[in-house]
Amino acid sequence: MPTRKQARDIHREILAESHHCPLEQYQTLEPPCQIPSFSLLFPMVEERCLESLSPSQQMSHAPDVQHISAQELNRKLAWSYGVLSSESFKPPMVLLGILRASSGSGFFQLRDSTKALPCTIFHRDGRPFADTSLIGCLLQIETFQLVMEQFLQSDFPSWQELKSPKHVKEKKTRLYVQFYVEDVKLLHSPGKRGPETPKVHEEPSSVPKDNGGSVAEPRSPDGNLANTERAKTAVNPPEPSEDVDGEARGVSRLFLVTQKEGLMRRNYPRASEGEGKDGQGLQLCFQATVCWMGKPEPCRGEAEGQKGLGASVLGMPSETRPEVLLLFLGKALRWFPVLHPGGLYQLIIPQGLDLEAFDKLCLPVGPGNPSNMKNCSLFLPVPDTGYLHHVNWVSQVAPETSEMGPKLFSIAEILNPSFTGTLVSFSGVIAERTLRESLVGKKPTASRSDKPQKGNSLPWDYTVKLSVLPVCGPSAGLDVYVEATFLPYLWGVLPGARILFHNLQRRISRFRNVYCTYTASSCMTVLSPPPPTSPPRPADGAPLLPAVYLSHVQLQSPSLGQVQVACHVTCVLTLSLSWTCSLCGSIIKEGRCSQQNPPCSSCTGVIKANSRILVEDGTGEAVVSCRNQQVREVLALSPKEWDVVQARVRSRGFVSIRHNEGGGGPGGTEDPGDLLTWYLRSLCRSPVVLRSLVLGARLDRKPPERGWMRRFVSNEVEFQSQMRNQPKLMCLSIREGT
Repeated sequence: MPTRKQARDIHREILAESHHCPLEQYQTLEPPCQIPSFSLLFPMVEERCLESLSPSQQMSHAPDVQHISAQELNRKLAWSYGVLSSESFKPPMVLLGILRASSGSGFFQLRDSTKALPCTIFHRDGRPFADTSLIGCLLQIETFQLVMEQFLQSDFPSWQELKSPKHVKEKKTRLYVQFYVEDVKLLHSPGKRGPETPKVHEEPSSVPKDNGGSVAEPRSPDGNLANTERAKTAVNPPEPSEDVDGEARGVSRLFLVTQKEGLMRRNYPRASEGEGKDGQGLQLCFQATVCWMGKPEPCRGEAEGQKGLGASVLGMPSETRPEVLLLFLGKALRWFPVLHPGGLYQLIIPQGLDLEAFDKLCLPVGPGNPSNMKNCSLFLPVPDTGYLHHVNWVSQVAPETSEMGPKLFSIAEILNPSFTGTLVSFSGVIAERTLRESLVGKKPTASRSDKPQKGNSLPWDYTVKLSVLPVCGPSAGLDVYVEATFLPYLWGVLPGARILFHNLQRRISRFRNVYCTYTASSCMTVLSPPPPTSPPRPADGAPLLPAVYLSHVQLQSPSLGQVQVACHVTCVLTLSLSWTCSLCGSIIKEGRCSQQNPPCSSCTGVIKANSRILVEDGTGEAVVSCRNQQVREVLALSPKEWDVVQARVRSRGFVSIRHNEGGGGPGGTEDPGDLLTWYLRSLCRSPVVLRSLVLGARLDRKPPERGWMRRFVSNEVEFQSQMRNQPKLMCLSIREGT
């Protein structure tokens, strides 16, 4: 040790002289976070989700997996997803990249020097994200959701073959990130932003640069500084055509979006001559109906004063606000995620001061210009060099003119039988997402070449069914059907997400059910991601369902959703158990499928169980239909007893009993001498089955049958009276009553 008078040379003590450290034991500190490059992020997430997205793992929690046919099984596996948060990784993950608006696919991307990561951005207050000033900025996100979607084409014959990889024909995935803009830290902005500065955290610089600026330098998982070149590349300013707040001189014009259509391939003539060999003009694009607000003005590179201009021109008469159809294609597709109905925007055309530039670009709408915008006399293809600036929302600038924006209906209004509208807009929460057979059949072969990206779509004969519930308040749900052709352009359509739908077509089925379909003129916006905890499924949440009396079921049928009923089982009307082929659905007898024309060679079968029970609660009666595992719960059989019953059904092929009171119709297949039939009939009449239950159910809205005649005898006098049919319910869950 040097004396007090000697000056210490710390550098020589540590590096030059050998010394003995008194600290014998020490522990390496874990790095506080990791910032992997996006090229490494993709395999990391895929490895994490590999096990949870395997077919056997997906169906391990399905209660009815033993009763699912092959077609339904493969349909359930066709589209699945897994969600990871930043805390799912050790150490926690932080994303660092430049926000870009993709001109080739129409969605946001976070980019680094290695790869681009698609993303969806939200506001915590539920507003659609429209902040154009963030494009081109370097962002740091610490709170997010990584979503891995898997598209699987398989031919599993039954649930017993789920672990066999030979039945997987094709598997594709796509990865994207979801986050709130309030959780974003702005590390670097390429240029001067306009007055509408986003409310994000601006981090102080930590690494000085030669020009006096600085950025926070990322670190690798081992705690060391990451590649400096990658960090430097990440903060390079964007291309001039992508800089929303660029300094280029030009002309601008304010407009209000009244209607927007979704991304799809439309038959517009191509701007370039490089058409395909087939001569088709189909290309990815979208279009929006807008109202010009005021006159064109010279643009000085910023959106100064536009907020006040928007408030002044909203009070102008409607004759001075002509409607124009804006067509976005080519590089203009990048504005799709920021353009929303009800928003005020500034369209800027740089490199020119001609105030008549907008009139010169407009073309008349004629027979050759496909458009369903009947109020538009002109349409304007947005040039590739043009860019947009979001100014404000019409509801915030002038609340008294909110009728200029899109009209939103409630789900209860749309379900009302007296509703007369055809195109509807509404918002809701996705409660369930399932796949169904296509409503329009298989697409022709020619349209299958229209996939915009490789491996981002389902098979063409599928339709996605979204069960949408109101955001708040008990009410019935509304089913929305989306064809698989639109799915490559829809991101974040997950159970639990809040969605805003525009211009869906309202339809009524032959069973008088109200539903909506997503068409070429429709559009949807995800307002918020699913909560961290998985939302309750309709079939799971019996305690969350509103309790009603059976007498109210018939009265509230137009607006009745899923309900909970405390009732008593009066009798079992019908009960059927069958051993059916998993491929064609025919009965399997003696180990062979009974279908003859055409013959089916499959020997794989599944048990199908169905029953109809009559219940009452003192205020009324109802007929409840139960399926598969619900039948076991109604019969109060243990899993071991249920396995024994299923084994006897496999040997016979089919067993059916019917309640014979009141003439019941043809029983047909009941064999009173069979031991299994006698056991089931005795069980259905016993107090073990005829007991109190709490049922979660929904109304079966099939056309009601005509009333039936019932005979009454009083004092040896016979009467006949027409009885009203009981309401029919579909069972969702069963709990024992008290």
